[in-house]
Amino acid sequence: MLPARMPQVSPNRDVARCFAEARRISAGWNGLRWVVIIAPDGSLIKVPVPPPDEADRSLLRDVRAALSPEGGEVVTGLAITSINSTAGIQKRARSFFQILELVPNLSHLVGAACLGNTVVAFEGHADAFPAGVTDTDVLIVDDGMVPFLQPDWAAIALKELRHPRILQFGRDGRLSYVSRVVEVEAPDELK
Repeated sequence: MLPARMPQVSPNRDVARCFAEARRISAGWNGLRWVVIIAPDGSLIKVPVPPPDEADRSLLRDVRAALSPEGGEVVTGLAITSINSTAGIQKRARSFFQILELVPNLSHLVGAACLGNTVVAFEGHADAFPAGVTDTDVLIVDDGMVPFLQPDWAAIALKELRHPRILQFGRDGRLSYVSRVVEVEAPDELK
């Protein structure tokens, strides 16, 4: 697994267009679904998703449990955004296992898409963050990327998500939930 880092993003990347196109592609066509990764230059990397009857049953069980911790909640038809390290993703785009070195939760993202969800991943750059979480149901964050995100990322996400649910994927494979954010105002003398 490669260490996480925030890549340089192209100043010409049209973030709104990238997310619209990535979500359209991920939603599927003609029975095919994809996890779509938005590269720092704005190109879209498509990771194929197997049909549900060909997917690993234990992975689907784990993804259902992660997406529906209270049980009984719908885990299909969700718009999911994932924040991952995408530096150099274009060079790795031909190999699932090479992408996995950058996106350690890729198997879970593929499982979520296999269940019928729209799944888009990007690096979480501050200029793109609001577009990434707006009109989204679930945010999944690679914990390795958290130090590189803007300080108020969780508050923005909880405000913008349709169904505020943030999952933090640990590089050790554990999932945790971010459910509350405490905003701390700077003392007047620091303002």
